[in-house]
Amino acid sequence: MLRYFLLFTLCALAACAEKQQSDSPAKTDSAAPPQPKAEVFTTDSGRLEVPVVNGEKNGKAMLYNSAGKMVGEGRYQNGKKVGIWKEYGPNGNLVAVKQFTVNGIRTLAPADFDMRTFENREMNIRMNVPRNWVEIPSPNPSLMAAFEKQLNDTSLQRPAMNVVKGQLGKGETLDKIAADQLKMMHDNVDRLDVVDEQKIQIGNNNGFRRYGTYSLGELRIGFITTILVSGSDVYVFNGIADNSKPGNMLDYQAVLDEMADSFQKLK
Repeated sequence: MLRYFLLFTLCALAACAEKQQSDSPAKTDSAAPPQPKAEVFTTDSGRLEVPVVNGEKNGKAMLYNSAGKMVGEGRYQNGKKVGIWKEYGPNGNLVAVKQFTVNGIRTLAPADFDMRTFENREMNIRMNVPRNWVEIPSPNPSLMAAFEKQLNDTSLQRPAMNVVKGQLGKGETLDKIAADQLKMMHDNVDRLDVVDEQKIQIGNNNGFRRYGTYSLGELRIGFITTILVSGSDVYVFNGIADNSKPGNMLDYQAVLDEMADSFQKLK
């Protein structure tokens, strides 16, 4: 199973290696606009703090009990809960994780969202990694870090994430990097289906995210690729999980997103 994971590590390394031939950085967009100030709502569950835009709850929400302790957090979009919502116990421990989608609510494993901080000074990054995921020895720690979750069912592809660092070359753009990475995937798998792709922003870093599935022989894999441009550096996050049964990938999509979304440069 590991060789399929490493395949896309090599694809990402190849994409970034070309960009190390030049020290001319590409232009990046300005920082994201400031978020509106949170408003306070009294609910049956406690005190809810969330920004309001155009009369609707929009943005990051925090829920506090009567003692002032945070007991929940998540996001609203146009007045509705979306994405990941976390619930905390009296001691601040994570007790439940739910994912809100257009298709309903999905209950996820809290252990996958119990994060530790990972730092790699050679790559100049800091990110969150689940405590129950192990680090895979890297052939080049200055360019790549990789993690995976051990599963009892050895017939399944282990959920995994790798991040690869490269340098932007002269004339390179985020769109071109994303297009080159997609072509590499097409060239190395039996079938590739892109479910969604979109421009994103993490902190002050412009990015691109692509979701989809691919097949290698009888293996069915779900993938999430996140490409971030930070100054003259480019970071490619490749997350995968088994998708032999439709919907399997959804058990890990949110945690793979969260790992990439936690990205910070050390300096």
